[in-house]
Amino acid sequence: MARARLGMALQDLAGRIGDDQVLVRTRAGLAVRRMPRYRYPVPPALRASGERLRTVSVVWSDLSLPEVEAWRAWAATQKRRDPVTAKVYSPSAKNAFVGLGVKVLQVDPGAAVPRVPPGADYAGDGVRLVAAAEPGGVLFSADRPTGPGSVMELLTQRLVNARRSPTDRYVSAGFVRFEPGALEAFLPLAPGVYALAYRSVLASTGQMRPLSKLGVVEVG
Repeated sequence: MARARLGMALQDLAGRIGDDQVLVRTRAGLAVRRMPRYRYPVPPALRASGERLRTVSVVWSDLSLPEVEAWRAWAATQKRRDPVTAKVYSPSAKNAFVGLGVKVLQVDPGAAVPRVPPGADYAGDGVRLVAAAEPGGVLFSADRPTGPGSVMELLTQRLVNARRSPTDRYVSAGFVRFEPGALEAFLPLAPGVYALAYRSVLASTGQMRPLSKLGVVEVG
């Protein structure tokens, strides 16, 4: 670490030198130090998402040519709409594979990533949910049990206040199976205003239905 003693006219000299050094004042005078590199804490949910993506990417790299060709053929049958341009397109084989594989691991971190595409479309199971704010969270109630292999994904979006309109950026809050005699699920939430949504997911393939929005509630 370099140091320098300067006259009174330069005593306030400080700042960045180049790309990785900075001039600072110390008790011994001015010193040149390497710029500090800060490490910000990564939220657990973001870390888990990254791990799922890495796991699925490794499996993709191990697929055989016939398996890749099967995903290419399946991806060509899938239609998406660009939210900005409204243009309809088909995803790439890798994007289709990764999207379903990540969802499978999100439902069950111990599940095997499917190496072959789904054999049929997923129509969902027709379960309808309603939600009501309660002290400390939200109570979701289903009109019937979930079908075989299906789970219900609960999603939330915290709003700045009750006057703010929700966007399409909902965050997954977990997955629930509703069984006969157990058609309710309580989701703990911090006090605030939330937009709520849900969707049906086929756990074994990662296929899912579009979001169903439940409106906005205020949790006390």
